[in-house]
Amino acid sequence: MIDAYSDASKISKLAQHLGEFHSFQSTYNEDVITPGYLGKYLPPKDLCTLAANNFEVVSSYTPAEKKLHDDIRAYYHADPKTRLNASNYCQTLELLTHIQDLKIQCDLAQYRAEDATITPTQMQRLYRIDTAHFTSLPVNLAEGDIVQLTIDRSGDSRKVQGTIAQILYDHIVVELDGRVQADCRYKFELQANRLVCRLELNALDIVRRHELAPLFFPSEAPKKRAWRKVEMITAWVNCSMADNVEQQTAVRNILNRVSDPLPYIVFGPPGTGKTTTIVEAIVQICSHHPTARILVAAQSNAACDEVAIRLMKHLAPKMLFRIYSRSAGKRLGEIPENLQQISNLAGGTHRWPTWEEVYKTKILICSLSICGRLVQSRIRSNHFRYVFIDECGSASEPAALTALAGMVSSRGRLNASVVLAGDPYQLGPVIRSELAAKMGLGMSMLERLMNLPVYQKDPITKLYNTQLITKLVKNYRSHEALIKFSNEQFYDGELQCLASSQVSLAENWRWLPNKTFPIILHTVFGSNKRSQKSKSFMNQTEIDTVEFYLDFLLKTGINDRKIAQEDIGIISPYQLQVQRLKQMCQDKQWPSLEIGSVEQFQGREKLVIILSTARSHTPDVGFLNNVKRLNVALTRAKALLIVIGNSNTLQTDPNWYEFIKYCTTKEAIVGRCFGLDAKRIVERTNRDARFDALFNVLV
Repeated sequence: MIDAYSDASKISKLAQHLGEFHSFQSTYNEDVITPGYLGKYLPPKDLCTLAANNFEVVSSYTPAEKKLHDDIRAYYHADPKTRLNASNYCQTLELLTHIQDLKIQCDLAQYRAEDATITPTQMQRLYRIDTAHFTSLPVNLAEGDIVQLTIDRSGDSRKVQGTIAQILYDHIVVELDGRVQADCRYKFELQANRLVCRLELNALDIVRRHELAPLFFPSEAPKKRAWRKVEMITAWVNCSMADNVEQQTAVRNILNRVSDPLPYIVFGPPGTGKTTTIVEAIVQICSHHPTARILVAAQSNAACDEVAIRLMKHLAPKMLFRIYSRSAGKRLGEIPENLQQISNLAGGTHRWPTWEEVYKTKILICSLSICGRLVQSRIRSNHFRYVFIDECGSASEPAALTALAGMVSSRGRLNASVVLAGDPYQLGPVIRSELAAKMGLGMSMLERLMNLPVYQKDPITKLYNTQLITKLVKNYRSHEALIKFSNEQFYDGELQCLASSQVSLAENWRWLPNKTFPIILHTVFGSNKRSQKSKSFMNQTEIDTVEFYLDFLLKTGINDRKIAQEDIGIISPYQLQVQRLKQMCQDKQWPSLEIGSVEQFQGREKLVIILSTARSHTPDVGFLNNVKRLNVALTRAKALLIVIGNSNTLQTDPNWYEFIKYCTTKEAIVGRCFGLDAKRIVERTNRDARFDALFNVLV
C-alpha cells in the first residue's frame, strides 16, 4: 500500500538521513579489495514531495513537482510493451528504483518499539528482541535492514546501530556495532539498508556514462562472422547431454559467442536442466579457451552455491573462487565445507578477498550485489570474457546491470559475452513498491528481452532464433501429470517428460483418487486468522490436514517405499502459515522436513510436495493470483503433489480455476464438496484502480 508515504514530516526527515548508515571501512592491507567511494544517490526532492502527498494531485506542487507527477502518470498509463526504450532507459529505471527506495524506508520508519528489552545470545554482538514489543511488524522486513537502539539516561542519549541478522516468528536477532547493557530499556527503530539500492543506481549511472542503453534494445540479430573460428565439441562432460539437442545447441552457441554483442538467453522451464547446461558451457569454455576468465553471478546465494558445487565435480578447486558477503560469516554452519575452502570464508571467518584471488582465478562466483561492490572497488572492466547471470528472471533489471555496467563495460560496448539464464514464467524480482512494480520494475531483463521481436519465435516457423536464445524442453524432474498443466498453460505444450522411473512411485497409492494421476486436490473449508503484527494469513484446518498426510507418509511410505523427511517439501505462500507449519513439525519431532514459501522453493525439487494455500472465505485470492507463484508451486514435485485449500475461494482466480478444472477432469478431488463455476472468477487487469484514482484518471 502506498499510504505509507502520507506522512510528510517522516519523508522530510527520512530524506535527510538516507544513506548515512554503515559506510564500509576496510581494515585490511592494500592488497585486499577495498570498495571505494559510492554516492548516496538520495531520492530527488521533488519525488520525496510527491511521495509525501501519496502521489495525489495537490495545489501546492511547484511547476517541477507537477511536471514530475504528470510524467509518472503518463508513463503509468503508457503501453507496457513499448514505454521503456533506449532514450528513457536510465531515467525511468532510476525513478522506479527511487520510488521503491522511498517505499521501503517509509514502511520501516513506521515501526518502532518503546521500552524494549534485549537478551544476549551465545554469539558475540548478537542480541534477541522479542516481537511482542511491537504492535505490528512490516511484511517486507528483511535480514540486513538497519536497527537503531536509543537509551536515555539522566538526559544523556546514547545510540547504537546494527543490522537484523535473523527474523523468527516470536523474536528478531540483531547484530549490534557496539556493546549494550541487557538490563536497560531501549527505543528500537528500523531502517532499510540502502547499499543494494545505491549499487543499482551506481550501475545505472555507469550505463548512462558508457552509453550502453541501445545495447539492451536490439532490433535484429548480429550478422554471423565468417572469419571467426568455430569451436567443435567432441565430448560432453555430462553424458546426459549426448541425447539433448537443445542443451547441445545452447552450449555450442555460448562457447562460440554467436550472439555477441547481444546477450544469449538460456530459457529453462522447470526441470529441464538449465543449471546443467550452464555448468557444461563453463567447463567447455575452460577446455577450449584456457585463458578466458568467467564471471558467474546470481541474485541469490543459493543459486551461486549450486553452480559452484556442480563445477567442483568437473574442475580443480583452484580454478574457482566464491565471494560471499559479510552476512555469510554468521551462517558458516549452513555453507558446505568444500565451498568455504574455495571462498573468502576459508579459515572460518569472513574477509574481503585480495585482487590476486580475483584476477588469477579462472571462474569467479558471487551474488549480483557483490558484483556491485567489485565495481565500486574499480575492478578492471576488460578482465572477464564471459558473464553468466543465473536465475536472471528473479533479478530486477537494475540488479542485473550490476554484473555488467562497470564490471565488463566501456563506452558503447560490453567487453564480455553475456549469458542470461532463467524462466520468465517463474517468480520474478521481489519488488516492495506496488507502484514501481506496476510501472515495470517487476519485469526482469530476461523477460523484457524475450518480449522483443528479435528474441521471440518466428511467426511462420514457430521456432526461436538459436543464435540468440535456446528453449530447453526435456523435463528430467517430474511425472508427466505433474508438469502437464504448466506445460500447456505456459510452455506451449513443448515440454517432454524424460524423468526416471522413480517419478512413478506414487501411482496406485491407496490415497490417490485417480490411481494413475499423482495429484491430490484436498478441499477444506478452514477459517483464516491474520497476524496483528504482520497481517499474514494462517489456517489451522489446513495445518491439521498437512499433519494427517505427513503422519501417513512418514509411517507407511508410498507403495511399500519408505519416505524420509528429506523427501518431502511443504510450501505455503503465507509466512505466518509457514511459521505455524514449522511449529507443528517441531512439536511432532520432524526436524528434517523442509518448510518454506514459494520463493524459497524456486529452483528446488522434492519427491513429494504438500502445498497449503491458507486463503479461505475471502472475496478473492489476494497475492495468490500471481500466475508465476502458481507455476513455481506446482512444478517442485517429482512424484506426488498434494494441494490443500478452499476450492471455492481459489477458483475466483482464473489460473487457479483452470488448475482446479484440470484436477476435476482427472477425478483427483477429495475432501469437502464444492461446485466449479466460471462465474466466480474475479477478473483482474494489470492496472489498479487505486493508482488510477491517485493520478485522477477516469477509467
